[in-house]
Amino acid sequence: FQKVSFVLVSDGELTITKRNVTLTSADAEKVYDGTALTNDTVTVSGDGFVKNDGATYDVTGTITNVGTKPNTFTYTLNEDNYNITPQEGSLEIKPITDEVVVTIAEHSNSAKYDGKEHKAEGYDVTRISNDLYHESDFSFTGDASHKTVAATNAGSYDMGLLAGDFTNNNGNFTNVRFSIEDGKLEIAKRDVTLTSGTGSKTYDGTALTNDTVTVGGDKFADGEGASYNVTGSQTEAGSSYNTFTYTLNEGTNEDNYNI
Repeated sequence: FQKVSFVLVSDGELTITKRNVTLTSADAEKVYDGTALTNDTVTVSGDGFVKNDGATYDVTGTITNVGTKPNTFTYTLNEDNYNITPQEGSLEIKPITDEVVVTIAEHSNSAKYDGKEHKAEGYDVTRISNDLYHESDFSFTGDASHKTVAATNAGSYDMGLLAGDFTNNNGNFTNVRFSIEDGKLEIAKRDVTLTSGTGSKTYDGTALTNDTVTVGGDKFADGEGASYNVTGSQTEAGSSYNTFTYTLNEGTNEDNYNI
C-alpha cells in the first residue's frame, strides 16, 4: 500500500460588509414672509440602498424669522445592513431690505386763549407700507418731552416728534423709515370789542361826557383787563365821537387779543 498523509483543513470565510450610505436633508432659503421655511427632501448618496431597502424620514427642521438653522431630521431603516452617515442641510431666512415706511401723525388740539395752559400730546400710527410690519415691531425711544407740547399764550405750537425718536426692534426688516406728520397746538386770540358809552341831552351850556366803556365779544380772560381814558366831550348842539384810549392792565398781554 502507498503511504497516505492527512493534513489540517481550514474552513474559508464569507464576509458581507455593510454598505456606506449618506443621508442629507435639503438646503433652503427665502426672504422673510412671516411663514415657516421647511424642506422635507432627503437625498441618498454613497453606496446607496439595495433594491427595495431604504428608510423613512421625519424632517423636523423649520425656521420663521431671520437667521439660519439646521434642517434636522430622523430616519428609520428598513434593513440594518448599512452604515448611515446623516448630514443636516441648512435653512436660512433673509431679512426684507425694501424700505418700510411707518407714518406717525402727531395729535392736535385747539383752544381760545383763556389764561390757562393747554396741551397737545401723543400720536397715532396712521399707515405702515408693509402688511408684515406691525406697530409692536418698533418702540418710542426718544425724549418724552417730544410727545407733548404745552402753552398758555396765543400762537401755533408744534409737538416736535422726530423720526429718530422711534426704533425698529424687528430684525426681519433692515430698512424701516419713520415719517412724521406734524400736529399743532393752536391757541387763538380772544376777540374783544371795547365800546365807549353813548349819551345825549338838550343844550345847557355844559359839556356832555360819558366815561363808561363796555367790554364785548369774547371779553377778557379772568383776572385780565384794561383801564380807560375817555376823552369824548360835546358842549354845543351837535354830535361827536365819544373818543377814548385804553391801557392793558399788568399781566394782560396784547398778543393774546384782537381788540
